[in-house]
Amino acid sequence: MKNKLFQALLATVAVTGIFTTANAAYAGTLSYSTSFKPNTSDPDYLSPYADQGYDYTDIIDSPLKIKKFNSKLGKLESINLEFSGKIIGDGGVESRDNKAQALTVNLSGLLQLSGPDGQNLLELVPTATLTKNVAKYDKKLDFGGDSGFTFEGLSANNSGTKTLTNDSNLSLFTGSGRLDFLFTALAQSTVTGSGNITSEINTYAGADLKVTYVYDEKFAEVPEPATLVGLGLAFGGMLVSRRRQSN
Repeated sequence: MKNKLFQALLATVAVTGIFTTANAAYAGTLSYSTSFKPNTSDPDYLSPYADQGYDYTDIIDSPLKIKKFNSKLGKLESINLEFSGKIIGDGGVESRDNKAQALTVNLSGLLQLSGPDGQNLLELVPTATLTKNVAKYDKKLDFGGDSGFTFEGLSANNSGTKTLTNDSNLSLFTGSGRLDFLFTALAQSTVTGSGNITSEINTYAGADLKVTYVYDEKFAEVPEPATLVGLGLAFGGMLVSRRRQSN
């Protein structure tokens, strides 16, 4: 009976030692992801690409919610941001010049990510181009025929990363609840050519955000060794009680 009690205590101390060593040896990471949500409340202003996460530009300070870091897990040491932006567009172009020319659609947007404190964190400029040769103006402003064309689904993506380590950011991101990052998308699409041009372009944008917390686990709130030993004593007591009952 004494041997079983001693073995239970020894096993508890061994587990405590392993747990403490693991905390001291490893840093932890925890990631949260979120995506921009297009406005679907107004059917008259619904983006044709809403189901793919795009909305009409311009988009101003749309919130991207991320869960804060729980300090019970340890001490937050850095915050890694991965910001991905995307644009897609459609439209029509017509040459109104008296000679043939090459027309180039430059689909572009300025996508910005701001922090909960308003700090500008990342900027992306995804860009896609489309060039077509057209004839002289055919006297029909219809974005077709020999002097014009239409396009749809022209798209581009871009991404950027940033690491935050200063104390003010670490403090801001620690606690309970959620934080609002702010996403802004401004259209910068143009059409270029050598002569007179009439064009119409719709630019849509979307974004994804991943936040990874890097923290030191040795500062995590864990049971004290004395508490674990107490659990071992209780377990040993249960063994003793059961042995007596069986006798």
